[in-house]
Amino acid sequence: MKNEKGMTLVEVLATLVIASLFMGIIYTVVMMSMEYSSVETTKTRLQQEANYIITEIQRIHRKGDCYVLSITENEVAIAETEMESCPETDSKMRVLSSEYKYDYDIELDEDGEKIVFDKKEIHPNINNVKLTNLSIKDAENADIHVEISTIISRYKNTE
Repeated sequence: MKNEKGMTLVEVLATLVIASLFMGIIYTVVMMSMEYSSVETTKTRLQQEANYIITEIQRIHRKGDCYVLSITENEVAIAETEMESCPETDSKMRVLSSEYKYDYDIELDEDGEKIVFDKKEIHPNINNVKLTNLSIKDAENADIHVEISTIISRYKNTE
């Protein structure tokens, strides 16, 4: 009988194949987890950005008498004033957000006119702001986006 003190070539190859399969599975799971985590992190950032935009518009809508709101593909901006008259539409717009791509569904007002938020004057004592499907998209991957719908209002003076 022979004295076997090692592994045969077949045993070494079998071990390498099994180890390679195991490492491939682990690598795939880790990479999928990292991709999922990246997408979810981006969605969370988009949701936080949407919350910030809506909160700022609500704050200004509830305290001011007039402001100008502009939502374009590349930015959301607002100009507010402490006076009863609206700021000039060419006045300094404060950019609320410009890191992403923005879109919204265009609605019709009571008169059948399209509501377009391109330097639109808002009078909170008269107008509510109806944002239907405000969409914020990741600039690098348009498939990653969040949509919110809201109506921003305040109590009207009935005097």
